[in-house]
Amino acid sequence: MIRCLLAAVALLAVLGLGRPASAAALQHVSGARIAAFATRIAEATAGGPDRKVDLASGVPDLELPAGAVSLSRGALPAPSATYVSIPVVVSVDGRTARTVFVGYRVTTFVTVPVAARSLSAGTVLAAGDLVLKRLPALGRIPATADELLGRRTLAGVPEGTPVFLEMTAAVPLVRAGQPCMLIVVDDGIRVTAEALSRQDGVLGQTVAIYVEQTKHALSAIVVAPGRVELDVSLNGDAGGQHVAASS
Repeated sequence: MIRCLLAAVALLAVLGLGRPASAAALQHVSGARIAAFATRIAEATAGGPDRKVDLASGVPDLELPAGAVSLSRGALPAPSATYVSIPVVVSVDGRTARTVFVGYRVTTFVTVPVAARSLSAGTVLAAGDLVLKRLPALGRIPATADELLGRRTLAGVPEGTPVFLEMTAAVPLVRAGQPCMLIVVDDGIRVTAEALSRQDGVLGQTVAIYVEQTKHALSAIVVAPGRVELDVSLNGDAGGQHVAASS
């Protein structure tokens, strides 16, 4: 019985001495240290003035053999538009102990026109209706403010909502059956005549018109509300059709 007790005490003593020795042979490497190293690489690789990287998930701490710890970058895989993975090689005394892959979400920002106030359906956009704002890209091609000015909203747009071209429609500047002013340009000389538009037309569109004074049907380009322009210096005399100038 005494021999059994002595053997048990001896075994406990051996185990008690062994634990500190085992613990002393390991060291703690924090995940925060690894993440900070990877973040610098991610920002240099996938970041930029219009791109932001955010850590996708936490990096766990490591228990490694005792020795001098160093971190280095592994071979980078090709990043996608929305995600990048940074391989961090953790070495102890110059020998690779672990490779940790640290993932980052990549956000691309674009400057887009947004509604400066809540806009009702049918609003013809003016400069005061839009402001520029830097927002995460939505996968759609943004319009410029100049492209949107003068267009009509197809539905209500809440304040701060990005306004895209497909959310609007061009507003006709001349209307079918309505009078318009024809401007005829010939080598820098401009004359005007009254005409009748035969179709609706938006800015830059070529429309059919009729000049009652000369009984001629012509085509001209919409340049402003109620105004169309015909440059005969580019087309001779517009097919032999003459327009009498008004005084």
